[in-house]
Amino acid sequence: MKRTILAAIVLLIAEAFIVCAMLLIPIPIPIRVRILDMVVLSIVLWRVGYDLFRPLVNLAVKNPPEVGSLGVRWTGQISYLLFAIGFAIIGVIYLIPFVYQLLGQVLLVGLLLLTYYFAMHAAEMVKKVSQREDAVLEGREQMRRALSQIQDEITIGSNVPEYFRASINDMEDKLRYISPSDNADAISYEKQFADIATRVSIAMADFAMNEESIKQDILRMQRVLDNRKKVRN
Repeated sequence: MKRTILAAIVLLIAEAFIVCAMLLIPIPIPIRVRILDMVVLSIVLWRVGYDLFRPLVNLAVKNPPEVGSLGVRWTGQISYLLFAIGFAIIGVIYLIPFVYQLLGQVLLVGLLLLTYYFAMHAAEMVKKVSQREDAVLEGREQMRRALSQIQDEITIGSNVPEYFRASINDMEDKLRYISPSDNADAISYEKQFADIATRVSIAMADFAMNEESIKQDILRMQRVLDNRKKVRN
C-alpha cells in the first residue's frame, strides 16, 4: 500500500510539472497545441509510470503470462513515446496545423492500443501453452502418485507378499522411462492406470481377502503401463 501511495504521489508531481511547463514555456505555441501536447505527455507519463511502479511479472503464478507480452508491450510503449514526442516537437518547429497534429497523435494512440492487443494475445498464448504442458505432465504425475500411495500401504502393512512388492517396484522403474504426451491414447492409459492403482490401494486394507482381485488388477496395471509406453507423441 505504501508503495502504491508513493507511486501515485510521484506521478501526480510529474503531472503537475508537465502542466506547468506546457503553460509557462516561453514559446509562441497556440493554446490548442499546448493542450494537445500536454495530453500526449500525460499519456506517456501514466503509461510508463504504471509499469515502473508495479511488478512487471506476477511471480506468485507459475509461468506468468506477462512474460510473453512484456517484449511486445514495451516495444510498443517505447515506440509510442519516441514518435509521439518527436511528432509534437516537429509540429511546433514546422508549425503543422493543429488538425493534422491531432490526427497524427490519435493515430499514434491507436497504434499503441493495437500493440496492447497483440501483447494480450501473446500473453494468452503463453497461458494456453502453460496449461497444455501442465495437463500433459499431470497424467504421468497421477500414475506416480497412485504408485506412491500403494508403496505407502506396503510400508504400513506387514502381510504383503514379496511378488506384489516386486511388481510395484518394477512398475515404478518402468514409469521413469515414460515421456509426457498429449496424445489422447496416452491420457486415457494414464487415467486407467491411476484408477486401477487407487482401487488396489483401497483393497490392500484386507490383502488376504482381496488377494485374487488385487492380482487381476496388478496384471491390468502392467498391461496398461506397457500400452502407455508404446504411445509416442
